[in-house]
Amino acid sequence: MVNDTSDKPGSKTLLPVLNQSIVERALAHYLPATDVVENNPATIPPHLETTLLHALDFLRCAAATSCELGEGLSGAQRSLAFSSMHMAEMARVMVERSLACVEQP
Repeated sequence: MVNDTSDKPGSKTLLPVLNQSIVERALAHYLPATDVVENNPATIPPHLETTLLHALDFLRCAAATSCELGEGLSGAQRSLAFSSMHMAEMARVMVERSLACVEQP
């Protein structure tokens, strides 16, 4: 018995095709470059408020990226992309609430 495991024409891949220009546009919109040190994710800001603002920017970017990816998908893959967008949005709301608590005197 021969077991053919090669990809057949028309088979769907599980990985979405990323359009580099879309990703770069989302990053530029949600995380505008201010200076080199601030854009380094390994640099942890010393203040809680600044850290929460950075987390908020990262979550906005994650939600935007998930939304862009979901637009080109269908079925279960689309649902998965939009559920990750929803999780990022819910986390963003939690960070915004935390930020509001930090900003209160």
